[in-house]
Amino acid sequence: MTRSARQANRVSDETILYVVVRDRNGRVAHKAVGSALIQADRDAGITTFALRKGIEPLTAFLVDSPAQAESAKRVLADLGDVDFDDRDFEPRWFQPARCVESVSALLDCGREGRGRLSEAVRQELEELRQVLAETERRSCAFYLVEVPSGGDLGFAGPALDGGAG
Repeated sequence: MTRSARQANRVSDETILYVVVRDRNGRVAHKAVGSALIQADRDAGITTFALRKGIEPLTAFLVDSPAQAESAKRVLADLGDVDFDDRDFEPRWFQPARCVESVSALLDCGREGRGRLSEAVRQELEELRQVLAETERRSCAFYLVEVPSGGDLGFAGPALDGGAG
């Protein structure tokens, strides 16, 4: 990939990965993870790395933000021939155990060699693992979402102070 192509694909300053957590009472809150994981997937293909290692990729736990869902609905409506239900675009909630396993496996596999992860990616994975472990401990559900920097997070509730829920 040329330098200009890499720069065109850079989203680290524009897009942030969030964990959105829902407790047993339905309250929702969010925690920013950062942009390094998103950039690592764009540049080096952390999803491809995970799949090659037999690890469930983090993208399996990623959902569309409401803005992304509305954009997709408009595209489908413009196509005209595609039937869809608004419920198809509602976020899917996950139990954290599988994602904790994926994050731990990525950290283990990404310690050395060709799959070595940058320090920023390792820090974000550690942060994600901590939030998800607390989410699991409190029997909460979660999903991951990418939101442009400064984007509307009203759908994600207030920011989490420390752990989950």
